[in-house]
Amino acid sequence: MNSGRDTARRFLQIRQSLEFLAQQALVDALENQAQCDQMVVEKSGIRMDLLNHQEKLSSGELWQQWYATLQVAELSVQSAQLNAQVQASQVTLRRQEVLTAHQEKRRWEVTVQRLEEQTRQAQMHLEQHNADEMAGIRHGWINPL
Repeated sequence: MNSGRDTARRFLQIRQSLEFLAQQALVDALENQAQCDQMVVEKSGIRMDLLNHQEKLSSGELWQQWYATLQVAELSVQSAQLNAQVQASQVTLRRQEVLTAHQEKRRWEVTVQRLEEQTRQAQMHLEQHNADEMAGIRHGWINPL
């Protein structure tokens, strides 16, 4: 019986660990999303600077520098968005792991309860059998030898 309880306890510990990891992954994903949003704002600001200064630029080289800066900002935003998607996928996966561990724990609990009930019934049956046997010996129906 202790083995079943130990297993159930272990599943609870695993579940708690997975829930903590899922919460941490969610926090990471939210931080990534915030960084992504900030980059979008920065990208928009760069784009506006480019549009405002486009008319004032006399050198094609300076325009290329601004355009390269914009491209780097766009790539940074895309990278942050991909990171946020990866984090969200990891959160989903960890939540599924927690759910699976919880379901497995519940199955073990049911099994432990069933075995405890079977043990209790077997004990009652054994006690009744012993009582019947003693009654048979007392009444002379059963020869103790």
